[in-house]
Amino acid sequence: MAELSMLSRFLRGLRYARSQTVKKDVFGELCHTEATIPQVELPPDFPRTPPPLPQELVDRIVDLLHGDLQTLVACTLVSRTWSYRSSGHVLRELHVGSLRLQLFVSDLKSTRSRLALHIRRLCIRYQQPSIEHEHATIHTLLEACTMDVSTLLLAIRGLAPQLERFSLFDGLGNTRCLRIREDSSRLISGYALAFHGDVEFTGISTESIVAFVLECSYVRTLSIDSTCVPPYLVLPARTGSRHLHVGTLKIQGDMSILRYMAPLLAQPSHLGEIDATFNLLGGCTDTSLCHLNAFVDTTGHELQMIRLRWAKETSPPLREMSKHVLAAFKSAEMLQRIEVSMTRQEDWIFLVTFVLGNAPQSLRRVQIDLRSDYLISFQRSMTQNSWQSAFDAVGTLPSFECFQCRAAWAEFPVETKTATLSTVPPKYRTMIAFTDVL
Repeated sequence: MAELSMLSRFLRGLRYARSQTVKKDVFGELCHTEATIPQVELPPDFPRTPPPLPQELVDRIVDLLHGDLQTLVACTLVSRTWSYRSSGHVLRELHVGSLRLQLFVSDLKSTRSRLALHIRRLCIRYQQPSIEHEHATIHTLLEACTMDVSTLLLAIRGLAPQLERFSLFDGLGNTRCLRIREDSSRLISGYALAFHGDVEFTGISTESIVAFVLECSYVRTLSIDSTCVPPYLVLPARTGSRHLHVGTLKIQGDMSILRYMAPLLAQPSHLGEIDATFNLLGGCTDTSLCHLNAFVDTTGHELQMIRLRWAKETSPPLREMSKHVLAAFKSAEMLQRIEVSMTRQEDWIFLVTFVLGNAPQSLRRVQIDLRSDYLISFQRSMTQNSWQSAFDAVGTLPSFECFQCRAAWAEFPVETKTATLSTVPPKYRTMIAFTDVL
């Protein structure tokens, strides 16, 4: 009580001093008068600084700034209580160029570094070094075309399970080579990499992908895109020295790489599901389908998802498309989901006639991708008879759940969804779902 009364007298004196400090003269201007603030002696144990904010409140404030990188960087410099939470947002996703990869590995190994605590998404992007062509040799050219990730893989061995996404990307070509190990030896089983997230390869050579997979024991999702397999490539049939577990294998583009992935994923290795994406404008050839079917037959794993895509303006003839789809369905006894791009009215005829008419009994969902410039035309061209023919085609499928209409619905008024749903027969409207493009 004595401290409260002393503080009350101090505040009353401070209020009186402030009232005498500033006055207005007859012209309405501000003028300052001298006044002294009363001196009040405070007890020694009286707090001189305000109490700190609770940690839960600090964390909440920082989380609300997750989209403002500049402010988050400033928050890391406030205090220790602010720094840890802010660093988690700043360092959550990192994109590192290959020219700065060794510097990144040095920072990652540092005992004072927080990188290992906060990284959840790591993307390594190839950067082409500058070479003096006058003094260039074959060795220097090969070194320039190779992305050395050997030291990185050793550094992230303990970090790999917490990564949500690990990506190796090359936007310059589709045959980028990786140096996985400094020598030709292999990691022993106890030191194999285990990725509990997604591992993505874009534009990486087939030899490098096979060498990378040999270093792993578990990958939740393995995605391979824009990988060109040269016709002269001859790789030995290598199998892992350990049981490899892959949750989902996503292949887009050239399916020839499956020839070299099959020995790695055959028994006793485990593969949860296969996600194959076909570009029907020319990427889906009979050769690619042969590789897919051979992969399924060799490994004993079933194809569970197919994406059918083509160019924005044109699509191949329906007869050519149907031949590819029927060939793909031969290895799709456990197919559960199909994604089809819609760019013109003929694509709906193709979906109903060839895809749904020949779909396996295990099919559960069909996702229809609608481009923004085609959404209104699709809505106008669809009638209840059009939807009725689609539901008649899936009526014999015991596991079928719904159609998903995927589009940029946020760019259109709310009435657009209502108008699209009104074209569906009332008894089937519960089997239509709308998905927004992220």
